[in-house]
Amino acid sequence: MSCYLPLGTMLWVLCVLQLMFYMAFGCVVEERIALMRIRSSLVGANSSKVPESWGRTLQGLTKLRYLDLSGNCLIGNNMLDSLGKLASLEVIDIDSCRMSGSLQSSDFINLKNLRELRIGSNQFNGSIPASLFELPRLEYLDLSGNLLQHIPITSPSNLPLLLREIHLEFNQLSGSIPASLFGLPRLEYLDLSWNHLQGHMPISSSSNLSPSLKIIKLPRNNLNGLFDFFWLRNCTMLKKVDLSGNADWQLM
Repeated sequence: MSCYLPLGTMLWVLCVLQLMFYMAFGCVVEERIALMRIRSSLVGANSSKVPESWGRTLQGLTKLRYLDLSGNCLIGNNMLDSLGKLASLEVIDIDSCRMSGSLQSSDFINLKNLRELRIGSNQFNGSIPASLFELPRLEYLDLSGNLLQHIPITSPSNLPLLLREIHLEFNQLSGSIPASLFGLPRLEYLDLSWNHLQGHMPISSSSNLSPSLKIIKLPRNNLNGLFDFFWLRNCTMLKKVDLSGNADWQLM
């Protein structure tokens, strides 16, 4: 009996095996290459922030879940592209790294496991990528102290249901506050202070606000219109509402 397969069948088998190999190892290889690039950049710059666990990660024994490069001014502006390939990451902290340029949706779209993103006190400008507000497990977002100018208007159905804290203070945000931010079901803390936001507060007596809401900070903007504290009647855990520095508020 012949044990040879027709050429077409052999090609089909090879394609299936190649696909299975990529599904099993492709993403891991891509992450490892990205991590090697980051590590090489840090070592080359004599950075003190090269985690000891990276050695085991590069050998494939573990996946990197927590990355803290905060205060490291040597990592460079091209680092976000490599970070975006580390799909296993749950926490990214690149606070106070003097990074600049615009944030791209492609930098974050693959970070499906990300729970915390801390990139405050840098010099990022332009719009906040909509992909940041679509990460399914995101709980904590800190973009404060940058030069960001616009908050994307995102459908409430695309927002992460777990998002608890949003820090966007000390930017250059303009335009109106998207109503979708107040539709987050677990929101506890929202800080939009010291920006150039305009228009009315996007909540009303019919708004379905999070019962977990504790802090709302909106001082030093250009907001106006009517604000009735009765709209917050279901926020039983509310501790602080700061609306100072908005000259045209009508409080009730």
